[in-house]
Amino acid sequence: MNLFTLVSGDTKRELRISFLQRKDGFTDPQPLDEQPESVTLRTKVNGTWIEREMEWDAANQEWFYRPQTSDYTAIPASASNYEMNFRLTWADGYQATAPTEGRDWLKVRSAD
Repeated sequence: MNLFTLVSGDTKRELRISFLQRKDGFTDPQPLDEQPESVTLRTKVNGTWIEREMEWDAANQEWFYRPQTSDYTAIPASASNYEMNFRLTWADGYQATAPTEGRDWLKVRSAD
C-alpha cells in the first residue's frame, strides 16, 4: 500500500478503491461478480474506530471518499497509530471486511 499524507483541511483529494476477487487459487484477480450495496471506510485511531460511508462511482467502477474538514479533528495527524479496513455490505445483508495489506492497493487522486 502506498502511504500518503493529506495537508490538514484538504478536502479536494479523494480516496478511491476497487475490490477484486479470486474465484480459485489459480486465476488472476477479477472484478467482483456483484458490487456491494455499501462500503464503509473504517479507521482505528488510538484504539477507537471511526466509520465513514463511501460513495459508488459507477462510471469508473470505484468506491470513493472525499475527506471532510471535520475528519481532521476526528482523525488527527498526531495520532500515534492507524489501522484501516473496509466493510462491504451486500443487499442480502452479507458482510465482508477487506484489509489494506498484501496485494490489496489503494489509489488516491485529486478531485478536479
